[in-house]
Amino acid sequence: SPGIAQSNMALAVNNLDSTYSYHNAATAACLDPPPGAATIPSSSGKPMKMMTANDVLRDPSIAYLVARLPTVASLSVQLNAVQDPSYDPAGQVSWCHEVLDLVERTLRLQPSGKQQSGIPARIADPEMQRLVDTAIPMLLKLAGRKKASQSFVPGYVAEAIYLCSTCEASGAFPQHIPHNPKHAFSQCDQAARAGYHPAWLDLARDFEKFGDMQHARDCFEYGAQHSVPGCLFVRQSTSLRRISGLTSETR
Repeated sequence: SPGIAQSNMALAVNNLDSTYSYHNAATAACLDPPPGAATIPSSSGKPMKMMTANDVLRDPSIAYLVARLPTVASLSVQLNAVQDPSYDPAGQVSWCHEVLDLVERTLRLQPSGKQQSGIPARIADPEMQRLVDTAIPMLLKLAGRKKASQSFVPGYVAEAIYLCSTCEASGAFPQHIPHNPKHAFSQCDQAARAGYHPAWLDLARDFEKFGDMQHARDCFEYGAQHSVPGCLFVRQSTSLRRISGLTSETR
């Protein structure tokens, strides 16, 4: 999902009491060391400096690698401003995207795990529900700005169409968008062709489920051409498998 991954490196820091370590400015922050460990030896034999999450955030040589994940509190702070009619529509879509990503992350932490298609999302937090009840109608309104005969579609409109399609495909919010996988696929295709390139990955995965591998490969390739991470991964994995196969045949 749905928020945050960068082409270089990004680390989401939620718990400021967590401990991170690093070897130099080019090294990404890693997970907590084993209990009781004061230092972790590096490949050079020298101990790595131990840092708290606050230290990481304050260090200018590392801070640019760090991105905080949005929370209910941080998104609620923006709630009034983002509903202002004069607010930048691209910013509104970004805010809505973060709301949906937050809901997805929260649902994955529940005992039931990943949200099942066609089953309404169970949101226990009333503040989070309030964010959802603001975000989805806003997305529907912004997505509706695309007209049938319109040749140019603003990027934020294409993204809004895509986000609506994900809600329609999952059926998580039937009070706002009814569950309709077939129409969701059509909307996702529309978003991809309108310029929201991450939608190519969703289309490719759907074609794989349908058993249409040729169209799946085409979508993966379109996404890779626009640097969509998941599509690039598939392209590289396919290349490695081909190289491995050639190597095996040569042997």
